Amino acid sequence: DSHPRLIFLICAAIAFSFEMLMLSMVKEGKYPPPPEKQPFAANLRMYFRDALKSKFTRYMWLTLGIAAFGVPAASTFFILFFKTNIGMTTADIGYMMGTGTIVAILITLPAGWVVDRIGPDLVWGVLSPVVGIIQILMFFFIVDKLTCWFFYILYYGTSMALATSLLPLLFYHFPKEKIGQMI
Repeated sequence: DSHPRLIFLICAAIAFSFEMLMLSMVKEGKYPPPPEKQPFAANLRMYFRDALKSKFTRYMWLTLGIAAFGVPAASTFFILFFKTNIGMTTADIGYMMGTGTIVAILITLPAGWVVDRIGPDLVWGVLSPVVGIIQILMFFFIVDKLTCWFFYILYYGTSMALATSLLPLLFYHFPKEKIGQMI
């Protein structure tokens, strides 16, 4: 609480280090040259016309939209539950969330490697139900600070591994002949 600048600098240094490590692992392949640049409106029309033909992409956007509305509300109730039912202080919640962030940072690179090896579809398909099961277990089994820490860290780490597959998944179902290097 007394050293916010130092905490920010440490988090920024860790994030920068992992970002540079990730970028150093990028390997260039042989790709056809990209198509000539089109106006933004034409690209947007192509996306809605071609990429949204896939049922999977439509359902994914629907799921992301629902999650965008649900996650902030759920997070608010998490904090209220932690304070009133578990008896955690604001400092306890901050330490727990900070630990969850560190775990998420450490999981990001290995999760990205797994997504590259087995594909974002499989990672998303396997981890989505796992995150849901963890949330159900959290509802039934969080009874004190220790179980709260355990399930929160498990939930945060699994959610980050799931989120790692999201960006590649957004491009995975694009028509490959039109997008080229983005696949």
